[in-house]
Amino acid sequence: MLYGIRKSATCVVYLDGNNHFMATADREPGAFDLDWSTWEKAGGAPLDVGEQGLIWNSGTVTYFFCEKPDSRDKIELHLSATIRDDVPKARRLLTELTKKYLVFAKKELGCSAAPEASPSAQ
Repeated sequence: MLYGIRKSATCVVYLDGNNHFMATADREPGAFDLDWSTWEKAGGAPLDVGEQGLIWNSGTVTYFFCEKPDSRDKIELHLSATIRDDVPKARRLLTELTKKYLVFAKKELGCSAAPEASPSAQ
């Protein structure tokens, strides 16, 4: 849970001692803006998930604003996976997982839809 004293959460799945999948979520309380330049410099391709997203051969990042009656926080979601051979298939899978992760995070955090949110954030 990202509320209370926690501002981040991570889940790592290991297979045979190796990191094969990781999901993280970070919360920035009271955020109304985002400096996305660090992620853009990392060279990812645009990903139409959340307010803005990027995808690489082995991972994704996106963010959304979580509206609650008493707060508005920026939530940043990251997925990464060990990719062996089929990069196009991996990108399709990571895109679908990121969409599901976004829906899951909004529901679990109890976020309401923001009137000013872009259609891609829904």
